This record gives sequence, C-alpha cells and structure tokens, in this order.
Amino acid sequence: MNWIPVKRKERLKNRPLPAEHNREFDQLFCQQIMDNQAKAAGVYIVKGPAIVFSSGPCSVLGKDVSDRKTTVRAGKALPFEYGEGGSIRVNLGRGGMVWEADMGSAGAYIWQDVASKMLEIRPQRIMLAGDSDAGKTTLSTYLTNVAIQQGLRPCVIDGDIGQGDLAPPAAIGAAVISGQLVDLKQARPDIFEFVGDTTLVGFEHIVTAKLNRIARILQGRCDLCIVNTDGYVQDGGTLYKQGIARELQADMVICMGPSAPVLSDAIKASSPCSYVMQASSAGQAIKSRAERAKFRLGRFLRFTGGRNAGIKSGDPSDLAFVYKNRIFSGKVLSEIGYLPVEQNVDIRPADMSRMFVGLGSGGRVEGFGIVTDISVRRISIQTGLQRFDRIYLSRIGLAESLNEEFRIF
Repeated sequence: MNWIPVKRKERLKNRPLPAEHNREFDQLFCQQIMDNQAKAAGVYIVKGPAIVFSSGPCSVLGKDVSDRKTTVRAGKALPFEYGEGGSIRVNLGRGGMVWEADMGSAGAYIWQDVASKMLEIRPQRIMLAGDSDAGKTTLSTYLTNVAIQQGLRPCVIDGDIGQGDLAPPAAIGAAVISGQLVDLKQARPDIFEFVGDTTLVGFEHIVTAKLNRIARILQGRCDLCIVNTDGYVQDGGTLYKQGIARELQADMVICMGPSAPVLSDAIKASSPCSYVMQASSAGQAIKSRAERAKFRLGRFLRFTGGRNAGIKSGDPSDLAFVYKNRIFSGKVLSEIGYLPVEQNVDIRPADMSRMFVGLGSGGRVEGFGIVTDISVRRISIQTGLQRFDRIYLSRIGLAESLNEEFRIF
C-alpha cells in the first residue's frame, strides 16, 4: 500500500520534546549532593534523573564504570558499587534521590549465587518471575553483563506489557545484547510482538504464546535467552507463570519478591524446569503511580516517533487488521462499517480514533502509531514507520495532547 504523507498541523510544531529527549537532563539538574573519597568499598543507590561521575574503581550491575560519567534516567534506580579510594560525585535532577545501602542487601553482591549457578548449569533459557518492583529487570541486566563477560551472546525478552523497557506498553520486545549495559533501555530491540492491552486478564495465553515464539526465533542467534516477565502474581498470576515456564521449557527459573516462595513451589510442581531458585530483591525504590504513568507515556512517545512524527494516510480496504491474533480484511470495515473482533464486540471507526496500534507487514510487527483520523474510506496514522499493510489493534487510546492514556473498550 502506498501511504500519502500528510502535512503536520501547525499547532503540533512547537510542542516540547518529552523529557527523555533532553540532553543529559541539562535543564533539570538542580544540585550536587555528594563528592566523597570512599575509605572502604560500599554501594550507593541512585534514582534518576541523575548524572553520576565516578573516579577510581566503580561498577554498576557488573559493568565497569570506573572514571566515567553515567546517566540515570528518571525513575530508574541503579546500584553504584565503589571500591576503596574511589571518588563519586552525583548531580540530581528534580525527583532524583541517592542513598547509601548495605552491600549485603543491594548491588550485584546479592546475586552472586544466581550468577554462579547460571554459569555452572549453562541454561539456554532463564525465566524471571515475581512481584512488581522486585528487581527482575535489574537482575536481567546483571545476568546479561555476566554472560557477556564470559564470552556468551545473550538475548533478553521483555515480557512486561505494562512497564517494559524494550517495547511500548501493550507489546513485547526482545534484543540480542552484544555489549554490557547499565539499563536495558539502552538496547536496540530486534523483535516486537503486539498484545493489544496492558491488562493481562484475558490475554494470558496470547502473551505466553508470543514469548515462546520470540524465544524460538532467537534460539539460533544467542547462547542464552533471558525472559523477564511481568509482576502479575496474585489470583491467577501463579497459574499464568506456571504456563509460561512450561511453554518456554525454561532450564532455570528465578523467583523474586514476597511471592517467590509460592511461585517457586508452584513452578517446581508443574514444570519440567531443571532448576528453580529464589533470589533477593534489589532493595531499590518502589515506583509511584505518577512515575509509572509518566514512564508509560514516555514509552508510547518514543515508539510512535514522538510529537514530531509524520502522518500517513490511505484506504482501510487495502489493509489487514489484527486483534488477539485474528486477522480481518479492511474490506470488511468498508463494506459493513465495523470489525466483529470478538463475540458481542464490534470495533467501529469512531472506536479507533486515537487508538494506539502496532504496524507491520508480512506477519511481523515493525513499528507503532496512533490513529489520528479514520472513516470507512480513509485512515490516517501518526507514525515514524514509512510502509506497512497490517494494523494491530489495541484497547488503548492516547489523548491528542499525548499527555493522557485511556481505555477504548
């Protein structure tokens, strides 16, 4: 399908870029809070926005950051482990925090047994499960760095459809990692899968199948696949995690947070996994509701091209629409005026206005966008993607100001 570029509306031109595009948070830094000569080894937790300058021995999640500058994005908390005689200086932005932590409860030290077991059994697939804010993403990053240090080529699958680092909300992202990093957001995603919602109820089987599909695709590209799951553990969450472990045929499952004992026992009883263990939580700050909302909106903006993305327009009848893995011809929309996506659920053009969507071709999700205008004869989408012939529908809408998320149905 040939998409027709549409000129941006004048009122969108002067909107500021989201905070993640501001260079090193220059306009946010308000104070210098620490510049101490360390007399003994220790660890500081720094929550962004912040810039940390280290002089002397220092590492973050197994990556050497000695004598370097490290940027910590807003809302992210990282452990800086410094050695004797090291010097650390931290500049904080608004909302940033820093505190000294016990080495026995923070930093890579608490996961040395996990890393040792990983290197001992050499699993092909590791699954991380546990409560929200337990530190699963942080542990994923640390294990990735350990694997790279040992000459392995790891990949990470981010299965958190609400707060993922490798994909926008309502989607799953995966990346093959070639170099050590301190934040998974630094990785460039290689594969996307679109789920269509950030609420897992009713989508459990879809997420499970997509995680397994990505793992199979990446099998020949990496030596180790680390699958980071969401924080859904209550009510039906345990059964859901059991299903993921079985489907993935994970060689190693790591459970974290208050639910770790229940999760580990359940997975041991129902999965052929060869090794299940519990790991300590990261001891980092719990995100507030406002921080989570801001992070989600930032992810939407990043993956749709931001406020300055172009708008593509075309005929819906030339497209295929996908919802919960069911494919509908755009001709159906043109002929009857709606898409019968589920029993008693019809999606009409008015329902798609401001909808967040996945975009792709050939059965592969290649980008994302926002439906800005639609009728049975014409559809306009704000996106940075140039060509696509398939639209993946969601239950999520974004206000025209791009400052608010809402549910469509």
